[in-house]
Amino acid sequence: MPINAIDYSNGSMILGTNNGIYYDARYITAVSLPQQKLLNVYPNPSSAQIFLPNELLYKKIELKNIAGQLIREMNIASVLDISFLSPGIYILSITDIAGNSYYTKVVKN
Repeated sequence: MPINAIDYSNGSMILGTNNGIYYDARYITAVSLPQQKLLNVYPNPSSAQIFLPNELLYKKIELKNIAGQLIREMNIASVLDISFLSPGIYILSITDIAGNSYYTKVVKN
């Protein structure tokens, strides 16, 4: 679902898509991830930090909310601090130095 509009005017986040369908972000309960390569992080869910696999040589690490907004971007990390996040579901994507992308859902409790 490519998002082409986000409306906060009524106090909630409404996501608009290219086909004219609008979703209230308060009621989105599932996140669809690309089917390429899934990433295993632990512990998940977590309230403070998650550990990333150390066998990958990272080029870029991104943490996004379910609306696709970038929360944090890093180049190198083996531990990701998520203590500052509100409880919810986030998307973690890692690009290695070979250009391969890995994805996973991260649950902050």
